[in-house]
Amino acid sequence: MTTERRNYGGRAALSPTVRRTVVAVPWRVFLISRTLVATHRFQLGASVIFAAVALARVLATELPLSTGGLYALMAHSIEQNNFALPGRIPYYGPGGIPFAYPPLALYVLAAASRLSGLSILTWLRFMPVIFCALSLWPTYRLYSDLLPRTWMARCATVLFASAPAWLALNLWADGSVRSFAFFWAMLALVHAWRALATGSRGRFILRVGKPAVAGRRDRRAVLANRFGVATDLRSGAPGSGSPRT
Repeated sequence: MTTERRNYGGRAALSPTVRRTVVAVPWRVFLISRTLVATHRFQLGASVIFAAVALARVLATELPLSTGGLYALMAHSIEQNNFALPGRIPYYGPGGIPFAYPPLALYVLAAASRLSGLSILTWLRFMPVIFCALSLWPTYRLYSDLLPRTWMARCATVLFASAPAWLALNLWADGSVRSFAFFWAMLALVHAWRALATGSRGRFILRVGKPAVAGRRDRRAVLANRFGVATDLRSGAPGSGSPRT
């Protein structure tokens, strides 16, 4: 694609190819967005409603809810170290503590703070809401594959999204890393189920590997991921037919 400009009467004009691209890209984005809304109404609606309710609670306070100071300090250390992995974290005991922690979610937190100009404490308030809302998409997909009726999958997703145990672990400030891990763990479970349902064991390893590695943050999330995958392997392929989309 050429990006040359031609000079017409002293004014620079874009070439016809560039002009067509400028028109085509927004139109293509519109078509994709319309298709996404039409085919994923429930997931989109559930995520928006969940985020609105959660944000109402988050915005009622000026500081992050619950604990999360260690995660904020780790993300701050990463940002101050120009995104090189710090060796130690200060203020925790004599000489600090080693940075022995899976850092991907903390890098996301630090990058969000650097790019947006907002403080890490601000992102501790909003990052759990974002990833909890996003997690409802793979959660619904998993339920829709496991349950025989669409209304059952929707009811299960609503019950899951309102479960106090899940909210307590993922929605508060320390959920800035737990919700991130949970999102990738659910993606891994969805891909694991679909790969096994189609009988593709090689694809199972490839499809589960990347989300599972990305989500290795919280021990409970990792154990839940492994338990789900191990259960599927023991029971074999869940069916001969393809999963419902």
